[in-house]
Amino acid sequence: MLRRPLVLLVVLLLAATAGVYRQELRVVELRRELADLARERTRLEGEIRTLRASLAWLTRPARLAALAPELGMVPARAERIVPAEAIDRREGLEIARRRFPVPLPSGYVATLRARPPLWLVRGGGRP
Repeated sequence: MLRRPLVLLVVLLLAATAGVYRQELRVVELRRELADLARERTRLEGEIRTLRASLAWLTRPARLAALAPELGMVPARAERIVPAEAIDRREGLEIARRRFPVPLPSGYVATLRARPPLWLVRGGGRP
């Protein structure tokens, strides 16, 4: 009579021991993953710092000013700035401010803006 409860207790003890062992293995695995993620984060932060330094180096005003003539770029002249009164039809510019939803065959809806025609500025080409 005492053997049945004893066997049941031994089986439960073995099951509990197996469960604790599995949880310990899972904790060790998660700690390893956590260490791997920490190393990856450190590597990516270093890469971000390197890329930011490269961007700062490449976008220096002195460097860009030296490259601009090679690309045929010149500073904007004052006569290229157009006063608001020189625009014939203001609605052409207002339409560029509005967004137009365009349904795509995939089911998504793209949002587009219209570019005003350049001839809206007096003296800019077509009437």
